[in-house]
Amino acid sequence: MSSLEMPFEGQRILFMLDRDGEQAAIDFVAQTYRSYRLSLKFGMAKEKTFRRGYVESCVDFRKFLKAHNAYLPVVTRIRYL
Repeated sequence: MSSLEMPFEGQRILFMLDRDGEQAAIDFVAQTYRSYRLSLKFGMAKEKTFRRGYVESCVDFRKFLKAHNAYLPVVTRIRYL
């Protein structure tokens, strides 16, 4: 996968792949994807000025995770026990 296929987060993901290896990059992308999704629903990314960048990054993260068969849908609901 090239950075052209992931225009917003491609460079950062490729850097992680080169530096830390595939599994570490998958873990990083999955964790970051989850936090971005939660931020879109509950955090500052709900504001219009930040929203587009977060959504575009989430699309790149999802592409990467699907390409590596590691995509799991993110539950964006907070459960209180």
